[in-house]
Amino acid sequence: MSKRWWFLAALMLLIFVIIQVPARVVMQRVLPANPAFSLHNINGSLWQGRADVMTPKITLHNVQWTMYPLHLILGRVQADIVIDDGDVQASADARIGFGGALLLREVSVSLPANKLDELLPMRGLQMQGELHADISELRFAEQQIQHLQAQLQWRDAAVRTPMGTTELGAYRADVARDEAGAIAGDIKDIDGVLDLQGKVVIANQTLSFSGSVKRELPDHVLRFFKMFARDNGSRLEFNFNRPLPGVGP
Repeated sequence: MSKRWWFLAALMLLIFVIIQVPARVVMQRVLPANPAFSLHNINGSLWQGRADVMTPKITLHNVQWTMYPLHLILGRVQADIVIDDGDVQASADARIGFGGALLLREVSVSLPANKLDELLPMRGLQMQGELHADISELRFAEQQIQHLQAQLQWRDAAVRTPMGTTELGAYRADVARDEAGAIAGDIKDIDGVLDLQGKVVIANQTLSFSGSVKRELPDHVLRFFKMFARDNGSRLEFNFNRPLPGVGP
C-alpha cells in the first residue's frame, strides 16, 4: 500500500474518532463564552446530536444536527439542521468552510406570527397567523450577509388590537440582497383585503417598512390603519423603522 493510501486511511480513522466525541465536551471547549449566544442541554456526538440554543430574546429547543464526515476531507463542515420546538419548525442544509464562511441552502422556517409582535409600529398589538420562510440560499462571511435569496409569507394574517381582531388575508415578500448591500423585498397581496403595496428593507441593523393600502376598507380595518398611517386622499400611507441589533449587512 502506498504512503498516500496509508495517509487517507489514517485520516479517515481520525475523522471517525473525532465525530464520535461527545458534543458536550467539544462545545464547552471550543465555543467561547458569548452573552449573545449559548448552547444548553447538549446531547449526542459531533456526528449526530441536539441542543437548546439561547439568546437574550430567543430560546430554541431541540435543535438537531446530522453531519457528513466525508466533507471534512474537502475542507468544510456540512450538516442537516432540524429545529423541532413545538410551534417553531425549521430545516436547513448548512455548510461551513474552514475560512469561517457559512452557507445555508434549502432553508424552511415556520412559526406563529406573534413571535414578531415587538416589530409592530404600536405597542399592544398582536400578530396572528403563520409566518413561513423559504430561503434558497444564504451566504454569511466576514460578519455580514453576502448573498440572500428568499421568499417570505404571512398566511391567515390578522392583527389583534384592543378594538378587536382585524383579518388581513395573506401576503408574500420576495427578498434578496441588493447591490448596495441591503436586504430588500417588495410585498405583494396573495389573498389580502388591503391592496397592499409595500417594501421592506434591512440595512444598518434597522428594519424599514413602507407602503400603502386602499381607503375602501371595512370600518374597523380603516380605524386600525388610521392609528399610524397618513391619508393622502386616495390611499393610506405608512412608514416605520425598528432597530434590529446584530442583524443585517
